[in-house]
Amino acid sequence: VFNCTGRYITPGLIDMHSHLGVSSFPQNARANDDTNESPSDPSCPQVRVVDAINPNDPAISEIISGGVTATLVLPGSANVFGGEGVFVKLGPPTVDGMLRTSKIHNTGNQNSIHRVIKMACGENPPRNYSPLNMSPNTRLGVGWQIRKLF
Repeated sequence: VFNCTGRYITPGLIDMHSHLGVSSFPQNARANDDTNESPSDPSCPQVRVVDAINPNDPAISEIISGGVTATLVLPGSANVFGGEGVFVKLGPPTVDGMLRTSKIHNTGNQNSIHRVIKMACGENPPRNYSPLNMSPNTRLGVGWQIRKLF
């Protein structure tokens, strides 16, 4: 029980689009930048953010101090299909401790992590691939990449 007389109480904030832990802060020689699997292929649904999260990213404590308690960590937007994102709770010192699980896709007695895919449908993929003379060069090409996969 906490005496909160005269104080404002708010729930923890949820950041629904973050690159926390895969594009570390500050970006210097000691930080990692695993945001994009580029310029390999505009379609990289096989890569997973969970394999690259740095739970010791110094930005985590700064973000927690601002009231954010959970986030959806996503790959970057350089590729049309950037890979699999993951929901995490901020604070636990390990990636396994950070993962949020769901009983929706329960297999046996184990919970599974939520599965989400990052799709970039705007200008970022053409900006990344045009200088390499690779498709997609336009938003039309982005649409074609999406249709090709589905």
